[in-house]
Amino acid sequence: MKIEFFKEILIVDDEQGEIDDLAHIFKNDMNCEVKTYLYEQDEMNHTKHKNIRIVFFDLNITATAIDINTIEDINYKTNSSLRKVFNDLVQAIIDVIHIQNTPYALIFWTKHIEVVNEFKKYILEREIALPNPVHISGLDKVKFKNESDKKSMVESVIKDTIFYKLMTFEKILQNEVKNFMFNILDIANEDSMSVWDEDSYHVNLQLFLRTIASTHAGFNRAKANPSKSLTEALVPIIIDKFIKSASRENIWDELLDFSNINKKDCHFTENNNLPKLNSLFHIDKHPKSFDTRGAVFRIENPKVFFKEKFNYKNQKRIIAETIVDFPRASREEIQFILIEVSSACDYSQNKERFNKYIVGLKLPKKCYDLYMDSLQVNRNVLKQSVLDLKSSFFDEVNNEYFNIFLNKNFVLTLNHNELDENNIKHLFNFKKEMMDYIGNAYANHISRIGTSLF
Repeated sequence: MKIEFFKEILIVDDEQGEIDDLAHIFKNDMNCEVKTYLYEQDEMNHTKHKNIRIVFFDLNITATAIDINTIEDINYKTNSSLRKVFNDLVQAIIDVIHIQNTPYALIFWTKHIEVVNEFKKYILEREIALPNPVHISGLDKVKFKNESDKKSMVESVIKDTIFYKLMTFEKILQNEVKNFMFNILDIANEDSMSVWDEDSYHVNLQLFLRTIASTHAGFNRAKANPSKSLTEALVPIIIDKFIKSASRENIWDELLDFSNINKKDCHFTENNNLPKLNSLFHIDKHPKSFDTRGAVFRIENPKVFFKEKFNYKNQKRIIAETIVDFPRASREEIQFILIEVSSACDYSQNKERFNKYIVGLKLPKKCYDLYMDSLQVNRNVLKQSVLDLKSSFFDEVNNEYFNIFLNKNFVLTLNHNELDENNIKHLFNFKKEMMDYIGNAYANHISRIGTSLF
């Protein structure tokens, strides 16, 4: 994708002439509009920019210049001139880039390209809080002035980055979302002249969309939740166009480069936040109705609930039936949950039914890790009736990581009258893929072969 499609570019310098030189390339050679900012150190109220994606920032941003007599010493700890320049640069970035700015690439536009890495070191070692970029590189002012093909030089410093690939991916999605209405109208009515028969056109379009919603979600559920049903049904249209556009651009081919990679080389690292990734893929916060497939509820008073439903005097037996020898110190952190496990077909058709809920435990990830370690040390295994979802999830509300155990032997069939906010509290919903996994595990468990009678 051409750089001119990206509009959120900012050039910051303390010399207007330097700004004009770089801006000229974007405007005249790339047909790309850019924002510019002439930085003045003594200005009282600086403009803090938001939604900037690429920033060209002069490294020597104030009158305090790097002492060329000491430039061979690029250690900020021993070079006071360099340290003063870095102090001013930090303040300038804070002055110009809003702390809530979107992810951005920071390209230092400088005559001293050799000190860029030292500035990175300066930020890391001093743990300075800045609106953090996701990519940092440099553009040499000296080479730029002597370069005949300045356009290629600027393009290469932007395009040779993972960040540019992500920006391209995002821009393709934006374009497809923008074109979505044209796609849906084209499918709905190929006869463009029929719009002049406005009443008929709108009735046909309404019928078309209503039918999509009811076919996707089931008539009764679409009638109860028309916006959600139609939106879910239309998403594949955007995805299809999105995938085709991204494939045409081949944006990931060079970046991923599987040519010399083995399967074992593809793995997540400790820096990857897998619980948040799992939550993004598998957790939905709405709706909160009791009969929503995959709805997860916390049991507010387990002692009363299990006495009533299972005739158990207390909840300890449930823990014992689910996980063995759980550390007593952690038992207070365990939450009892119910997960609605009706079939996708019954749910989509909104059939009258008693809802099935499987009983489980929600526990902090630290407790889960300790328990799994203890199993390994003692050479124990989970009971066959226990389903460990294994992957951790992230709770945004309470800012905590958690895991879930389900006990396939404890399933309740309840109706709406037996459930209210005094008994249970809605936490979140599991999405379809996770519920298909849980449902399959439960179906396999109850279909185990028992005793044959003759």
